[in-house]
Amino acid sequence: MTDIGPQAELDAALQELADILVSDEDVDSTISRITRLAVACIDGADFCGVSLITKGKEIKSVGATDEVAAEVDKVQYEVGEGPCLSSIADQATFKIDDIGSDRQWPRFSAAAVDKGVNSMLAFVLQISDQSLAALNLFAREAHAFSMEDVRVGAIFASHAAHTLANAQTHETDRLKAQQLEEALATRGVISNAVGILMAQEGMNREEAFGMLRTTSQALNFKLRVIAESVVDKTERGANSRKRLTDDDESLAP
Repeated sequence: MTDIGPQAELDAALQELADILVSDEDVDSTISRITRLAVACIDGADFCGVSLITKGKEIKSVGATDEVAAEVDKVQYEVGEGPCLSSIADQATFKIDDIGSDRQWPRFSAAAVDKGVNSMLAFVLQISDQSLAALNLFAREAHAFSMEDVRVGAIFASHAAHTLANAQTHETDRLKAQQLEEALATRGVISNAVGILMAQEGMNREEAFGMLRTTSQALNFKLRVIAESVVDKTERGANSRKRLTDDDESLAP
């Protein structure tokens, strides 16, 4: 906490989130910055983590600012109850002033108190129509979060969701570009291997490709790996012949 006030802290955090939008941050680093900024601008927070639902609908903790946050979130997944799960399921905000007195999630609450967490705020992050997460804020003290914290947290969570959605889109685009590049490289090396077999074995294109595919299936290696071995072997042979030629020329009178 600083002396510049919650609104100034929020404005600074939102500015940093805006900067992330035009940066080259990946999803993991974006989430780490989001959790750090959340602790900075939400007065009562000691720790923060994000509960993210993966494509397989598995939920996991990411970007925790402290091991305590990751451990408390993990408890929720293990016992199947807790504010972050309810936040995602109900798409709502949950504020727990005194976890030790909570009766809504008894198994979670007992474990959280054992780990030194006594109050909590959970905000849903609406990343897309199909993707949800929860921003989970923890405090050592009971009654740590004010209604001002709820207001600031709601604004921050809305901007954080947009920032995270943008990071996921960029990461998906990068992955697609990488996959396209790899596909083009694979296509090139297979084409080279086919050309080599056609020249060496007197095959037509279909027969050469069939040989590569049969070898791939027999050895249980990807077609690209077999093609690369054909190309590498040919290049090594060409280099060996060049060295022999160079040696012969050096011995010439």
